Amino acid sequence: MKSLVCCLLLFASAGLTVAAPLTVAGQNSGPVVVVVSGSGPVKLVHDGKVLREEPSWTPYTAAVILAGPLDSVQWDGKPAAVLAGGSNPVATAHQSLEGRAAPHLYVINTDGSVEELKAPPQPADGETAATAE
Repeated sequence: MKSLVCCLLLFASAGLTVAAPLTVAGQNSGPVVVVVSGSGPVKLVHDGKVLREEPSWTPYTAAVILAGPLDSVQWDGKPAAVLAGGSNPVATAHQSLEGRAAPHLYVINTDGSVEELKAPPQPADGETAATAE
């Protein structure tokens, strides 16, 4: 009985330590570029619906363009940097990723399309990530 109680407490405490994904929403003042870093999926959400979920199994830095207040980005990782998009948010996104060292760099546009600027190496056919190393 003691071990059952201990197991329940361990599972309960483990459930409490799971962090919710970080979220940043767009602004009324115009487009913004949100620069996020981490590992795991990045989601572009418009009006509560996921437009794009970009999975990543390697560390990444992504610049996500949010057109307005109905747009948001969700990710697991470090806090984001939010930049004014200006008249050319795509150029701002590209500039925000210059000189970044992450093995995976990409831009997510407002329509959900993804532009990869730097991609991690892909394993050869029949090779898994574990055997590639």
